[in-house]
Amino acid sequence: MTTRSAVPDRVLSPRSAATDRRAARREQLRDFYGLKGAAAPTSPTLKPRSGGGTPRSGGASPDPRAERRDLSSTHFVPAEYYEELIARAGLPELLSTTSTLATDIGRLHSSRHTLVYNHHHQLFSAGDTISALNTRTPQLLSIVTDLQERFSEMSQLADSVALPDPSAVDDGVRARAIAQQGIERLRLMLVAEESPDALREAWGKVEATLNGHKCEGLDLLLQKGRAMAATE
Repeated sequence: MTTRSAVPDRVLSPRSAATDRRAARREQLRDFYGLKGAAAPTSPTLKPRSGGGTPRSGGASPDPRAERRDLSSTHFVPAEYYEELIARAGLPELLSTTSTLATDIGRLHSSRHTLVYNHHHQLFSAGDTISALNTRTPQLLSIVTDLQERFSEMSQLADSVALPDPSAVDDGVRARAIAQQGIERLRLMLVAEESPDALREAWGKVEATLNGHKCEGLDLLLQKGRAMAATE
Protein backbone atom coordinates (compact mmCIF):
# COMPACT_ATOMS: atom_id res chain seq x y z
CA MET A 1 0.00 0.00 0.00
CA THR A 2 1.41 3.38 -1.05
CA THR A 3 1.45 6.01 1.70
CA ARG A 4 0.50 9.51 0.55
CA SER A 5 2.60 12.35 1.96
CA ALA A 6 0.80 14.61 4.46
CA VAL A 7 2.35 17.66 2.82
CA PRO A 8 0.66 18.77 -0.46
CA ASP A 9 2.82 19.15 -3.54
CA ARG A 10 2.11 22.88 -3.71
CA VAL A 11 3.75 23.35 -0.29
CA LEU A 12 7.10 22.17 -1.66
CA SER A 13 7.17 24.72 -4.51
CA PRO A 14 9.79 27.58 -4.57
CA ARG A 15 9.29 30.79 -2.60
CA SER A 16 7.08 33.46 -4.10
CA ALA A 17 8.34 36.45 -6.05
CA ALA A 18 7.47 38.74 -3.13
CA THR A 19 9.72 36.75 -0.77
CA ASP A 20 12.56 36.97 -3.29
CA ARG A 21 12.14 40.74 -3.44
CA ARG A 22 12.24 40.91 0.36
CA ALA A 23 15.48 38.95 0.48
CA ALA A 24 17.01 41.15 -2.24
CA ARG A 25 16.11 44.33 -0.33
CA ARG A 26 17.63 42.87 2.82
CA GLU A 27 20.89 42.13 1.01
CA GLN A 28 20.95 45.66 -0.45
CA LEU A 29 20.60 47.11 3.05
CA ARG A 30 23.46 44.93 4.29
CA ASP A 31 25.64 46.09 1.39
CA PHE A 32 24.77 49.75 2.08
CA TYR A 33 25.70 49.53 5.77
CA GLY A 34 28.72 47.31 5.20
CA LEU A 35 27.23 44.28 6.97
CA LYS A 36 27.35 41.77 4.13
CA GLY A 37 30.43 39.98 5.46
CA ALA A 38 28.82 39.46 8.86
CA ALA A 39 25.48 38.27 7.50
CA ALA A 40 24.30 34.79 8.39
CA PRO A 41 23.85 32.17 5.67
CA THR A 42 20.70 32.33 3.65
CA SER A 43 17.79 30.83 5.55
CA PRO A 44 15.85 27.85 4.19
CA THR A 45 13.37 28.55 1.47
CA LEU A 46 9.98 29.68 2.74
CA LYS A 47 7.03 27.80 1.35
CA PRO A 48 4.24 29.74 -0.39
CA ARG A 49 1.45 30.60 1.98
CA SER A 50 -1.72 30.50 -0.10
CA GLY A 51 -3.11 30.20 -3.57
CA GLY A 52 -0.50 27.66 -4.65
CA GLY A 53 2.25 30.31 -4.75
CA THR A 54 1.54 31.16 -8.38
CA PRO A 55 3.11 34.54 -9.24
CA ARG A 56 0.70 37.22 -10.34
CA SER A 57 0.98 38.51 -13.88
CA GLY A 58 1.92 42.15 -14.42
CA GLY A 59 -1.59 43.09 -15.53
CA ALA A 60 -3.54 41.04 -12.94
CA SER A 61 -5.12 42.75 -9.94
CA PRO A 62 -3.50 41.79 -6.59
CA ASP A 63 -5.40 39.32 -4.42
CA PRO A 64 -6.28 41.11 -1.14
CA ARG A 65 -6.17 37.84 0.79
CA ALA A 66 -2.75 36.98 -0.59
CA GLU A 67 -1.51 40.50 0.21
CA ARG A 68 -2.60 40.13 3.83
CA ARG A 69 -0.71 36.83 4.12
CA ASP A 70 2.46 38.02 2.38
CA LEU A 71 5.26 38.64 4.90
CA SER A 72 6.78 41.39 2.73
CA SER A 73 3.48 43.15 2.01
CA THR A 74 2.52 46.44 3.64
CA HIS A 75 -0.96 44.95 4.18
CA PHE A 76 0.36 41.87 6.04
CA VAL A 77 -1.96 40.65 8.83
CA PRO A 78 -0.15 38.24 11.22
CA ALA A 79 -3.38 36.69 12.52
CA GLU A 80 -4.59 35.72 9.03
CA TYR A 81 -1.18 34.34 8.09
CA TYR A 82 -1.11 32.23 11.26
CA GLU A 83 -4.65 30.90 10.87
CA GLU A 84 -4.11 30.03 7.20
CA LEU A 85 -0.79 28.29 7.93
CA ILE A 86 -2.22 26.23 10.80
CA ALA A 87 -5.24 25.21 8.71
CA ARG A 88 -3.36 23.95 5.66
CA ALA A 89 0.18 22.97 6.69
CA GLY A 90 1.36 19.68 8.04
CA LEU A 91 3.86 19.14 10.82
CA PRO A 92 6.97 19.15 8.56
CA GLU A 93 6.07 22.52 7.04
CA LEU A 94 5.19 24.00 10.44
CA LEU A 95 8.58 22.99 11.82
CA SER A 96 10.38 24.30 8.72
CA THR A 97 8.48 27.60 8.75
CA THR A 98 9.12 28.05 12.48
CA SER A 99 12.84 27.53 11.97
CA THR A 100 12.93 29.88 8.98
CA LEU A 101 11.04 32.65 10.76
CA ALA A 102 13.19 32.31 13.88
CA THR A 103 16.34 32.58 11.75
CA ASP A 104 15.03 35.64 9.90
CA ILE A 105 13.99 37.36 13.12
CA GLY A 106 17.35 36.66 14.73
CA ARG A 107 19.18 38.00 11.68
CA LEU A 108 17.09 41.19 11.67
CA HIS A 109 17.74 41.74 15.38
CA SER A 110 21.45 41.24 14.82
CA SER A 111 21.48 43.69 11.91
CA ARG A 112 19.60 46.27 13.95
CA HIS A 113 22.01 45.98 16.89
CA THR A 114 24.97 46.21 14.53
CA LEU A 115 23.60 49.39 12.97
CA VAL A 116 23.09 50.93 16.40
CA TYR A 117 26.58 50.01 17.61
CA ASN A 118 28.18 51.27 14.38
CA HIS A 119 26.51 54.69 14.54
CA HIS A 120 25.80 55.44 18.20
CA HIS A 121 29.08 57.37 18.60
CA GLN A 122 28.13 59.55 15.64
CA LEU A 123 24.76 60.29 17.24
CA PHE A 124 26.42 61.25 20.53
CA SER A 125 28.95 63.41 18.69
CA ALA A 126 26.17 65.20 16.79
CA GLY A 127 24.32 65.80 20.06
CA ASP A 128 27.44 67.29 21.67
CA THR A 129 27.99 69.54 18.66
CA ILE A 130 24.41 70.81 18.74
CA SER A 131 24.66 71.43 22.49
CA ALA A 132 27.90 73.38 22.04
CA LEU A 133 26.33 75.47 19.28
CA ASN A 134 23.32 76.27 21.44
CA THR A 135 25.65 77.35 24.27
CA ARG A 136 27.90 79.51 22.12
CA THR A 137 25.28 81.07 19.86
CA PRO A 138 24.57 84.04 22.20
CA GLN A 139 28.30 84.77 22.44
CA LEU A 140 28.69 84.61 18.68
CA LEU A 141 25.71 86.93 18.18
CA SER A 142 27.25 89.41 20.61
CA ILE A 143 30.57 89.31 18.75
CA VAL A 144 28.87 89.78 15.37
CA THR A 145 26.85 92.73 16.69
CA ASP A 146 30.01 94.36 18.07
CA LEU A 147 31.80 93.86 14.75
CA GLN A 148 28.92 95.46 12.86
CA GLU A 149 29.07 98.51 15.13
CA ARG A 150 32.84 98.79 14.66
CA PHE A 151 32.51 98.53 10.88
CA SER A 152 29.88 101.27 10.95
CA GLU A 153 32.22 103.53 12.94
CA MET A 154 35.07 102.81 10.54
CA SER A 155 32.85 103.63 7.57
CA GLN A 156 31.82 106.96 9.11
CA LEU A 157 35.45 107.78 9.93
CA ALA A 158 36.54 106.98 6.39
CA ASP A 159 33.84 109.25 5.01
CA SER A 160 34.91 112.07 7.32
CA VAL A 161 38.56 111.99 6.22
CA ALA A 162 37.98 111.21 2.55
CA LEU A 163 39.43 113.84 0.19
CA PRO A 164 37.03 115.40 -2.30
CA ASP A 165 37.58 115.12 -6.02
CA PRO A 166 40.41 117.52 -6.98
CA SER A 167 38.39 118.76 -9.95
CA ALA A 168 35.77 120.03 -7.51
CA VAL A 169 38.24 122.43 -5.82
CA ASP A 170 37.42 125.73 -7.41
CA ASP A 171 37.36 128.24 -4.58
CA GLY A 172 39.01 129.18 -1.29
CA VAL A 173 36.32 127.60 0.88
CA ARG A 174 36.80 124.18 -0.67
CA ALA A 175 40.58 124.53 -0.54
CA ARG A 176 40.53 125.30 3.17
CA ALA A 177 38.12 122.41 3.75
CA ILE A 178 40.53 120.02 2.04
CA ALA A 179 43.42 121.32 4.12
CA GLN A 180 41.43 120.95 7.33
CA GLN A 181 40.41 117.40 6.42
CA GLY A 182 44.05 116.58 5.72
CA ILE A 183 45.07 117.95 9.11
CA GLU A 184 42.33 115.92 10.83
CA ARG A 185 43.54 112.82 9.03
CA LEU A 186 47.10 113.47 10.20
CA ARG A 187 45.84 113.81 13.76
CA LEU A 188 44.11 110.45 13.61
CA MET A 189 47.21 108.86 12.09
CA LEU A 190 49.33 110.26 14.92
CA VAL A 191 46.91 108.79 17.45
CA ALA A 192 47.22 105.47 15.66
CA GLU A 193 51.03 105.85 15.74
CA GLU A 194 51.40 105.58 11.98
CA SER A 195 54.93 105.71 10.57
CA PRO A 196 56.51 109.06 9.52
CA ASP A 197 56.57 107.88 5.92
CA ALA A 198 52.81 107.30 5.99
CA LEU A 199 52.28 110.76 7.46
CA ARG A 200 54.39 112.42 4.78
CA GLU A 201 52.64 110.44 2.03
CA ALA A 202 49.18 111.40 3.28
CA TRP A 203 50.04 115.10 3.54
CA GLY A 204 51.81 115.01 0.20
CA LYS A 205 48.50 114.07 -1.44
CA VAL A 206 46.86 117.10 0.19
CA GLU A 207 49.67 119.37 -1.05
CA ALA A 208 49.32 117.97 -4.56
CA THR A 209 45.56 118.53 -4.51
CA LEU A 210 45.95 122.16 -3.39
CA ASN A 211 48.89 122.96 -5.63
CA GLY A 212 48.40 126.35 -7.24
CA HIS A 213 45.50 127.43 -5.02
CA LYS A 214 45.80 130.75 -3.19
CA CYS A 215 43.26 131.93 -0.66
CA GLU A 216 43.07 133.57 2.74
CA GLY A 217 44.08 131.26 5.60
CA LEU A 218 45.26 128.44 3.34
CA ASP A 219 48.97 129.10 3.95
CA LEU A 220 48.51 128.78 7.72
CA LEU A 221 46.74 125.45 7.30
CA LEU A 222 49.46 124.17 4.98
CA GLN A 223 52.15 125.16 7.46
CA LYS A 224 50.30 123.37 10.25
CA GLY A 225 49.96 120.24 8.15
CA ARG A 226 53.65 120.28 7.21
CA ALA A 227 54.59 120.61 10.85
CA MET A 228 52.42 117.65 11.81
CA ALA A 229 53.83 115.57 8.98
CA ALA A 230 57.35 116.81 9.80
CA THR A 231 57.97 117.61 6.13
CA GLU A 232 59.81 120.85 6.87
